Amino acid sequence: MGDQATLVHAALQQDDEEKAAELLRKAARKRPTAQAAAQLAQLARSMDRNDLALPLVDRLAPGLQRDMFALYLRGEMGEAVARQTGRRLEGHRQPDGMILQYAGALEAEGRQDEAIALLSDLLEDYPDWIAGQQCLAQLQWTLRHDDPASGFAKAVKARPDHELLHAAWLGTLKSMEDHARLAELLPQIEAAFPSSQLIRMVAAEAYSEMGQTDMADTRFTDLRSVADPSFDAARMRHEMRAGRPCEAARIGAGAVASHGAPECWAWLGAALRALSDPQADWFYRGDALFSIQTIALDEPQRASLAKLLRSIHRGSGPPFGQSPRGGTQTLGPLLKRRDKPIIALRRALKKAVRSYVDALPPVEPRHPFLARPREAFRFEGAWSIRLLPEGHHVAHIHSHGWISSALYVDLPEGMGDDPDRKGWLDIGVPPINPEGRIEPLGSIAPAPLKLALFPSIFWHGTRPFDAGERLTVAFDVVPR
Repeated sequence: MGDQATLVHAALQQDDEEKAAELLRKAARKRPTAQAAAQLAQLARSMDRNDLALPLVDRLAPGLQRDMFALYLRGEMGEAVARQTGRRLEGHRQPDGMILQYAGALEAEGRQDEAIALLSDLLEDYPDWIAGQQCLAQLQWTLRHDDPASGFAKAVKARPDHELLHAAWLGTLKSMEDHARLAELLPQIEAAFPSSQLIRMVAAEAYSEMGQTDMADTRFTDLRSVADPSFDAARMRHEMRAGRPCEAARIGAGAVASHGAPECWAWLGAALRALSDPQADWFYRGDALFSIQTIALDEPQRASLAKLLRSIHRGSGPPFGQSPRGGTQTLGPLLKRRDKPIIALRRALKKAVRSYVDALPPVEPRHPFLARPREAFRFEGAWSIRLLPEGHHVAHIHSHGWISSALYVDLPEGMGDDPDRKGWLDIGVPPINPEGRIEPLGSIAPAPLKLALFPSIFWHGTRPFDAGERLTVAFDVVPR
């Protein structure tokens, strides 16, 4: 890391973004080398200041990579860049991340049909481009196509011996919860790839989710020697579905000792609570690890934020594999936008998160949440959810976060006083809850500008509500 980047990095490690921003401005004026400029641009992006990254990108070697990076940064800021991206990629027909970037830019502007056409055309030549097939399926899913994974079905006819392509098809259908199609395809694909451990792993999870416990048991038993954090979590989910929390806890204890994957910690906590094991208290700490604050925005600022958020919500549904049901989700990293309401929001959120972190219990090296560094943090993704009547969030965690959140921007009148807690946030209840024995650690009543903060490895979901609109912002935080 160059001298200038070292100074910026040191300022960020001290949680001093103002100093880091000034150092970035000075560095851009000094015309740094291309290598230093690339490092500085990434540091600027990490503090949600793509506007400070762009002058540094100008110092990179001219060419397609530089231009696409600049367009990517501008797109993250909320600018409409699809037309320029398309022009820059004219004649480019390689199955790569730049095509996916173009598809994302089209989607961000509500031009999903054009993104679908772009990918469909290229996949004619490259049917085994798995990332492209997954992106196409995602787009068709959000537009509620009858067969969102139709691209995979066509591709496997062209590549019948492609193991990874078949596994990705099954995984995509599993994420879509298309159990009818899975029931049809699983026997065929397992028979076609009898020695494939990967296909067997996907099948084990799929049969478990479909409620075919015996079929899943057979496959999980055959795969007991597989050492993989994600598959350990799948094993734990299966044992919880099968009503065997004791076995889930046994698997989880080994998993967290071996690799400490966040989802395994989450399922271990759930299994311990299902067993009324006192070790669950060590993990959850009652309600000591989540907090409720009212962020420092006034009513005009709240109204401006709500208006902006509504303007960037598209009519399509959220991506498959996400928690919302019955609403829409914004695209792109919300806090990288440079709209005035977002700048004010980020400032208020950073202050609130700092207050939460400073009030946490002392560091504990063995605890998966309390062990993390606290000197400085950054936002790792942010988005808005707009739920409509009967909308809710399925209980979930955020494996890539440290701290997660829910900020209420606009709500149906009276939701915070609902005697049945409709539309409320429940913390601590997993999506698989044997015999309903796990009760919420806390239920948070919504109110405008109320911010809930809690560990990302705590299960959280919301209850359906009857009428109106529930407009929220959510984000994750990670240590620097």
